[in-house]
Amino acid sequence: MIINILQIYISHFLILNAKLLKTIVTLTFIFFWSNIFSQYTVTGKITDLKTNNPIQAASIYINNSSIGTSSNSDGSFTISGISMDRFDLIFSCIGYVTVSKQVQIFENTIIIDIALAKKNNLLEAVVINPIEKNGWEKWGKLFFSYIIGHSKSASFCTIKNFKAVKFRFNKQENILTAFADEPLLIINKYLGYELKFDLQFFEIDFRKNTIIYVGFPFFKNLTASTKKEYKWEEQKKIVYQGSVMHFMRSIYLNKIYETGFEVRVLKRFANLEKQRVVNKTKQNNHLTVISMDDSTMYYGKIISQPDSLDYVYPNIIEADSFSYRVDSLTIGIAFTNHLQVKYKKVKTATPLATTNSNLHNTNYLPVSIITLFNASEIMVLSNGSYFNPLNLFFEGYWGHSEKLSSLLPVDYVFEE
Repeated sequence: MIINILQIYISHFLILNAKLLKTIVTLTFIFFWSNIFSQYTVTGKITDLKTNNPIQAASIYINNSSIGTSSNSDGSFTISGISMDRFDLIFSCIGYVTVSKQVQIFENTIIIDIALAKKNNLLEAVVINPIEKNGWEKWGKLFFSYIIGHSKSASFCTIKNFKAVKFRFNKQENILTAFADEPLLIINKYLGYELKFDLQFFEIDFRKNTIIYVGFPFFKNLTASTKKEYKWEEQKKIVYQGSVMHFMRSIYLNKIYETGFEVRVLKRFANLEKQRVVNKTKQNNHLTVISMDDSTMYYGKIISQPDSLDYVYPNIIEADSFSYRVDSLTIGIAFTNHLQVKYKKVKTATPLATTNSNLHNTNYLPVSIITLFNASEIMVLSNGSYFNPLNLFFEGYWGHSEKLSSLLPVDYVFEE
């Protein structure tokens, strides 16, 4: 189950470079094609794999969307008014293994019957690394930071059932894992969503400085006064502008510059001078004043530099210089080196500013760096979903901003 996440799988795997940890975030975006002129219906029945008895109150929803329903007492369900003809359908029920099924619709109504298997009681099983006692008190703040974030929108979020999260820590491997026996219920009072996040995997490897989490999100709109709901819509617009979803939709339309993005080629070089200085200090075992050029101060300055140096080419490039039409519904993205993406329509990272002081600077423009792994490519659909996200690496602004607190459903429609 990996996908950007997903083989999605899940469906959206973001690999983000945070200040302290490189973050591999699986936010699960689904792969699907949209067709605004068609309305589809999915119906079916959910049963227990072993007993064949119907399962009541199971959740059935399109991954990373606000489109879904629950099963009836006889296990039946119906989802109508679907305007996508390709998507990932999630089947989830407490006590059962979650199932993700990729659906391609060729007719107006499709029938899907699913049998769910009961979970093994892994959380209570006797394992080498037992569940941490008072785990949330010890690890909850870290867990919240990397899943929800620490932006302004994150400060309006709460995990209602945080006690469902259990932790295990492997001291020998220096790896922290987390589990939940029910979907996390996240209330986002900044964007007006109730988000159910079916956590499938969470791991922090402190040795490798990586974090990976995988899950299936389902959105439900909160209700409030008309004034409050209007404010939520305005804040969704703010969060959307300059986001990865906004950028991918702009690429699909071949209008990245018109929508406020500037893209330049970035080339990364090894910092040879740092390598020289590090090797010399290893030989000397300490910093010493060798000459006016190779002074302790100079050594300290060079060692504090990154291992690689970036050069950004001055010319702005258009979307069609790194994207191409695959078919009538799909755009491909492929490039070498790296891309620097700057969003020009805002001059501050608020409301997605992190605790990084640079992001609070009113002169700050959101700048991100994109890297493709393995000289690969990704496919982009009109709603901004893309695959395989496992091949995409984000640094900079998107490395901080793309958390659950700023996540929007793929059926979100931005209106100027």
